[in-house]
Amino acid sequence: RREEFSRLEGSVYLDHAGATLYSERQLGNCLAELGGGVYSNPHSEGTGQGPAGVSGARAASLQSERRAVLAMFNASPEDYLCIFTAGATAGLKTVGETFRWDQGSTFMYTSDNHNSVLGIRNYALERGASAVAASRVTVDARDGCFDLRTLSEQRRVTSGGGGASSSNGGGGGGSPCLFAFPAESNFSGVRYNLDLVKDMKAKRCRVDGASFEGDGREWYVLLDAAKACCTQPPDLSQFPADFVVVSFYKIFGYPCGLGALLVRRDACRALKRTYFGGGTVNISIAEEDFTQRRSEEDGWENGTLPFLSLRSLKHGFDQIGRLSFGRIEAHTRALTEYTAHRMSAMRHHNGAKVCELYGRHSFSEVEARSPQAQRAFEVGQGPIIAFNVVRSEGTYLGYRELETLSESCGFVLRTGCHCNPGACSTHLGLTPDEAKANFESGHVCWDDKDVINGKPTGCARISFGYMSTFEDAHAFLTFLEKTCVATAPPQAREKGNREISKSTESGATRSTDLPLVLKEVFVYPIKSCQGFAVASWPIAGGSLYLDRHWAIADEDGLILSQKREARLAQVETRVDLLAAGAATLHLAAPGMPRFESRLAADGDVADGEGVARWLAALLGKKCQLVCCNEVGRGEKNFSNQGGYLLVSMESVRAVGGGGGGG
Repeated sequence: RREEFSRLEGSVYLDHAGATLYSERQLGNCLAELGGGVYSNPHSEGTGQGPAGVSGARAASLQSERRAVLAMFNASPEDYLCIFTAGATAGLKTVGETFRWDQGSTFMYTSDNHNSVLGIRNYALERGASAVAASRVTVDARDGCFDLRTLSEQRRVTSGGGGASSSNGGGGGGSPCLFAFPAESNFSGVRYNLDLVKDMKAKRCRVDGASFEGDGREWYVLLDAAKACCTQPPDLSQFPADFVVVSFYKIFGYPCGLGALLVRRDACRALKRTYFGGGTVNISIAEEDFTQRRSEEDGWENGTLPFLSLRSLKHGFDQIGRLSFGRIEAHTRALTEYTAHRMSAMRHHNGAKVCELYGRHSFSEVEARSPQAQRAFEVGQGPIIAFNVVRSEGTYLGYRELETLSESCGFVLRTGCHCNPGACSTHLGLTPDEAKANFESGHVCWDDKDVINGKPTGCARISFGYMSTFEDAHAFLTFLEKTCVATAPPQAREKGNREISKSTESGATRSTDLPLVLKEVFVYPIKSCQGFAVASWPIAGGSLYLDRHWAIADEDGLILSQKREARLAQVETRVDLLAAGAATLHLAAPGMPRFESRLAADGDVADGEGVARWLAALLGKKCQLVCCNEVGRGEKNFSNQGGYLLVSMESVRAVGGGGGGG
């Protein structure tokens, strides 16, 4: 690792499920090859020899790269096409847009699927087909058959009367149907039983207890292998899925933006291509509707392939070949089991668990070898640990807070729902209604709203690759122990109203448990505006009272920040809690008259129209002051992360004066 991943010195990379790292030796070999040759557009090479007009040497190289991909899956070129794409998502999109959907078709998918798989649903529904999610896959005790437990069927009524009719007039007989599931969950790392591929194609499964045998339609299986290929590619000679997608950067880091779609030759009849691009036709006449496509993969690969990236595949496969997938799997499994066991055993001072793990981490090898486990749908655990941190009193530490802490300590990990909403909602116990309510309150993918109404909206995820070490695992475990484990109960707090006060110069008090001196306290009533200093201030709901209690929104309801409205940085704010009659909010800005309004009993400003006019005059457009207490927000304040931000005076001095005084 010191020789080929020297750039990792000082950091711990734990996001191999997102993208693994390329070896410096691997990259050097790629650059050496590119630096020693002249490579033009392959459509410009040669004089018509080989497919797509590529010269004989280039054609041989391209076929060699296809064979290497197929070999990784133990798939024969006689059974499968290997179509190069821009990645797994592009391959899934190709299947969705070319599949022969009709009114008798069904797109069935497990809830645990990447968004790129769920996106196929739109193609199916737009063309009159139905879609249904299998929320659970159980095994029937009577005969060992898989039983897919589904949610309600989804259909769209289009103005045109739906999609094309099925071959028997829309009754479903002979209609092509598609079932999709991942070999390994990108959210939790759970590995699924690939016997389902064969059983689904042979109609040996049940759906909600009913036999599949009487279904006259033809079922095809799409396998998302993007995550599984990192350490354990599926064997397509044993589990002959009709469509399989992969991205190469997840396997050996480089090149990025290149993947493959594997299609069984006998499944091509379920696909219908409409668009044709450069390099995919034998003839195309501009003046007439006359076109003939090329055969084999060339007829699918529209435009110029990323030929320089394709040259790099050999070096990526060489890198993996030096180790073998078997050794990579054994190594990453050992790291995962060790780390998950340690995380699961972590306890706070009161015995409460620190980490809530999602997946099959308690799945022992003995259990995995049992006949019951081998026929179950969940059959193992990949090198992923998805988790949330729980505080000693039972509340969740937001995953964004954990991410911020970890980044400051040199760790690279992933947080959120990982583009897998089904697995996310299943593991976190979020219902569709709760997910929609969170969205209506302003939560969207990749934002900082990590806990809403006491429930996490996502989780943290660490994952291991072949270059990960036990030192990496130990460093992360030490980080968790130092930052997330409560070793002693918090000091007793007074009941009722509580107050935080800055220390005086003459008598600075120090907590015996936390030897820090509080020098200044600042409150920011309106998000993105100036705050004000106080000597003491009440605490409410886990943060300073009225801190980021308001935000400024435009007429569309979009919250404004200094990135969009720089003038917000000039808005002075102050709340007078001791004003006669009621607490009062004061606003000021250069060139503007001062504004003040008392606060109503519900915590909002009494003169809402007046403050809206003041803000409109300041910013030159309609605005309103939005209170976090509004119905449906489900938030205590507008903070991005924690209720408090502690800044050391050393940092202030470093920013303000290069480490000097003042």
